[in-house]
Amino acid sequence: MTEMECAERGCCNQARSAVVLGGATETLALEGFQCSGDDSQVCCNAPAYGQMVVATGRLARNASNPAIRWTLQDARLCTSPLP
Repeated sequence: MTEMECAERGCCNQARSAVVLGGATETLALEGFQCSGDDSQVCCNAPAYGQMVVATGRLARNASNPAIRWTLQDARLCTSPLP
């Protein structure tokens, strides 16, 4: 996020981030899923928030972001029921 002055009642500090799977030795970005928003709220289009998921798709090298080497293209998520 960036610091900047905002107009009254305006949205500020726009941010966007990839949705990734945790728990692996390397970060795996999920194509088609992202979080975006501003200082007031960030929304994500992933159907799971801290739940166990099964992710399917096509594993490929991520050329757009050197910090994230792998991406799951055409990603689909299936959430597991909470215990």
